[in-house]
Amino acid sequence: MRSIFILCILVISFSCKEQASPNFDWLLGNWERVNEEEGKVTYEFWKKITDKEYKGLSFTLKSNDTIFKENMQLLKIDGKWNLHVLAPKEPHPTVFKVTTMEGNSFIAENKEIEFPTKIAYKQMDTSLNAAVSNKEMKISFEFKKIE
Repeated sequence: MRSIFILCILVISFSCKEQASPNFDWLLGNWERVNEEEGKVTYEFWKKITDKEYKGLSFTLKSNDTIFKENMQLLKIDGKWNLHVLAPKEPHPTVFKVTTMEGNSFIAENKEIEFPTKIAYKQMDTSLNAAVSNKEMKISFEFKKIE
């Protein structure tokens, strides 16, 4: 009887133990796009604000002029992660629900908009691959980490 009691306590304690929460720390740092069109350079910077918030900035330069910029934010609300993307001249961010998190990758989706309906990120060693897509089109971004 005592063995069963000890076994029950062990099972309960292990099942109640909080598991490590997946995070996006692998995304942190400064990244430069390596498959950009000639004459342009694109950067993406990510920093951790809290365990529930990461901020990103992406911009493209052409002849030292910013021709594209968007702010990104990964937010955990009520236990669920969302990617918020705010483009210039937009009053509110577009929200993508993170549907998949595996290791150093994630997929975020919003099927209510035309493009992109899916945003995917994956880190491999010192490179970062991202893609924006819908059913008809996909644009891939390959980044290398910079200091």
